Amino acid sequence: MTSPRRRCSLAPYVADGGRSLRAMSEGGLTLAVSSWLTDLVASHIDADTAGFHQAWLFESGLYHAIAGGVVKPQDAL
Repeated sequence: MTSPRRRCSLAPYVADGGRSLRAMSEGGLTLAVSSWLTDLVASHIDADTAGFHQAWLFESGLYHAIAGGVVKPQDAL
């Protein structure tokens, strides 16, 4: 069983809860990450209310760097 701290942030965006991220297609992974980032930049969480699985967003500074931003997909190369 995965601890709350180590739960995959993409789990809610993957049909099987993120157990087989390695088996996902590139397009599927791109869609999951894009959806997660879109939700994240629009969220209003803070370090005090974030769950254990979200703490890394604040510890790394990622949340503050992207909060309120916009996700723009890059064209395929």
